[in-house]
Amino acid sequence: MPTEKEMKELLTRCTWSVIKYNGTAVGHKVVGPNGNKIFLPAYKESGNFNGNAYTHECELWTSTRSSKSYAYFFQSYLTSERTIDKTILTGLKGKEFWNHPRIRPVCPLASNPDNQISFMVGKCEINDIGEDAASLHSEFTTNAESLQDEDYTAGFYIHTKENVDDKNFTYNLNNKNDGQVQVTMSESNPVMFSCSLSGLASSTTYYVRPYVQYDGVFYYGSVNTFTTNKATHGVVGGHEWVDLGLPSGLKWATCNVDASSPTEYGGYYAWGETTTKKYYYSNTYAYYDSKTIPSNISGTDYDAARQKWGNTWRMPTISELTELRDKCKFEWITINNVNGAKLTGPNGNYIFLPASGGVGPMYSEGDYVKYAGVYGNYWSATLTYRQNGNTSAYLYFNSTKITTYGTDIFGNYGPNDINSYNGMTIRPVISIP
Repeated sequence: MPTEKEMKELLTRCTWSVIKYNGTAVGHKVVGPNGNKIFLPAYKESGNFNGNAYTHECELWTSTRSSKSYAYFFQSYLTSERTIDKTILTGLKGKEFWNHPRIRPVCPLASNPDNQISFMVGKCEINDIGEDAASLHSEFTTNAESLQDEDYTAGFYIHTKENVDDKNFTYNLNNKNDGQVQVTMSESNPVMFSCSLSGLASSTTYYVRPYVQYDGVFYYGSVNTFTTNKATHGVVGGHEWVDLGLPSGLKWATCNVDASSPTEYGGYYAWGETTTKKYYYSNTYAYYDSKTIPSNISGTDYDAARQKWGNTWRMPTISELTELRDKCKFEWITINNVNGAKLTGPNGNYIFLPASGGVGPMYSEGDYVKYAGVYGNYWSATLTYRQNGNTSAYLYFNSTKITTYGTDIFGNYGPNDINSYNGMTIRPVISIP
């Protein structure tokens, strides 16, 4: 028979629920920390407890006396769906010896007749899940009277497949590998062990199995699983991107084409040209009144972002620049003495667009940059009008406002459209699943 202490351990260390076993027998399903379970049947006994009708009752003796003629026992009242009594949460009661609770036998681990040391490993608890990290926690019990760190290995096998063990794993973290796993010993069971994982792949499901290895034998806990968060930053081809949480899912570069930091202006490009130059006039423009250049050059041979950065980097369309304008919070700020626009997305991430000005007749001169630090102009990949040097859509901002000029509707010439032979900066975008 279990002692009062052992019955309390069952009550406090396990998860209890009311079920129908095989669809008929009503009772408690009791699940231990390692995922194993037992069923405690209740017998039919109709009545009323504290104003609640019940249909079944579950009673179990302990071997511990509570007084001269009483012993501790467990009792709960049940319907087929729930537990009415709170005994399983509040403790045990005393009952006269002549009553008739049932008995559920126990076999303590320490009574092993061969005096063989063994372990029981609990389930792995997973917390602090991030893009590339998580923390793992588990525990084990043992019948060993004393246990030193050098006697055993406690750790976690981690795999991207469900069948995870000592032969199938991606990571093996344990207390023998440079303190990867921290073990908290106590005077009594259970022994706690935990670790922090890093360097994981984002948006990836991992399976974790805690284990203890002793004298060449593995003792496993049950498998648990978690999925890392979706990445909000990354690098493609040496260029960093950030997820702003936009509805389209589009990722924005943190720097301009030809810039090595967010505060650098980068290169100035005539629309559709993929190299910078000294003079930006209509007679130096490669596509003046061109009838062949596409109305959307994003990702094409005319796209300076694609040609300079490669991979799947490209210029944004005017609709994508409009989404950036509409869905982000605009602030005019100064970073390292550089004025510009801070655009904060719905998820709290942001990009900085330096107020790079421009070069060309639109800015009075075609051979040097003007209005840098005063306002920013950023090309889209969208052509708006194919005449008088062609005009293209762009993003504009100054210290008080941000807007876009031009639309996706080709041939819709506007009063603020800019001739494509002027030089502007480019902020690339990329699509990441």
